Amino acid sequence: MTRLYKLTDAQGRTRAGEDNERTWAVGVTHKTAGTGTRLCSSDVIHAYEHPLIAVLMNPIHAMLNPWQIRLFLAEGEIVARDNFYLGVHSLKVVEELPVPKLLLGVRVQLAIWAAKHTCTDASWNQWADDWLNNLDRSEFSAEKAKLILEAKISATYAARGRARIDRPVEGGPRPEGLGDREPGHRHADRQHRRLPADRRDRQLGTDRAWAAVAAAEAAYHFSRTCDSLEPNHWAVSTAFFTTQAVAEALLRSGFNATQIADVIEQAIDLLSTELIYN
Repeated sequence: MTRLYKLTDAQGRTRAGEDNERTWAVGVTHKTAGTGTRLCSSDVIHAYEHPLIAVLMNPIHAMLNPWQIRLFLAEGEIVARDNFYLGVHSLKVVEELPVPKLLLGVRVQLAIWAAKHTCTDASWNQWADDWLNNLDRSEFSAEKAKLILEAKISATYAARGRARIDRPVEGGPRPEGLGDREPGHRHADRQHRRLPADRRDRQLGTDRAWAAVAAAEAAYHFSRTCDSLEPNHWAVSTAFFTTQAVAEALLRSGFNATQIADVIEQAIDLLSTELIYN
């Protein structure tokens, strides 16, 4: 059995209010009805391989209230995975764990760091260096970096004769009941495997450019809030928008969950922070 991690709401539920709502507690095992292996479906139960990744991706995956989430250590056999989460047919809860908390500023640092490893745009990288070195963390500069890079991506698509920009539409916050399900565009890695090699390479490059846009967007929202997640009206707070943009940047950066977790655990000094637990 593999050690896995499961996030729930304050009552220990996932997909609360939905037909497939489940309640989790120590000693509880849940199983799927079938043997399929498709993520984002009833084929599997979703989980994570690292507690930090569960927390980082919550804003665009389960979208549970960050002030009320619970974290469980569980066991299961992995039957499906993408870069950031996975699926099992049976999941048994072993222990409840404290929820790790990363300050908003650290999350933004992480998003910018990940995007810098793949973004080659000179002006964006200059802004990113200034932000990371605490030379310019203004709302204006972050928004400018975001808009300039978006315009360059648009120009690239226009040069290729594309009629539209292949970027996910940004909607409003989704209710907690959406639980483990996430929009199809989140699973870019599986989409890439279905594309011809030349189109796949272009799509990967586009995803990584959008990672830089999302990182700048995270910095923009961060500049408009305090370094904490507000407990009231959390789903429409600038702090939560920051965490959503960070998760989007990490998802599109080309890194996987293990690499991101390693950065947090092994390069804490570079991120100038420490982990905080409830």
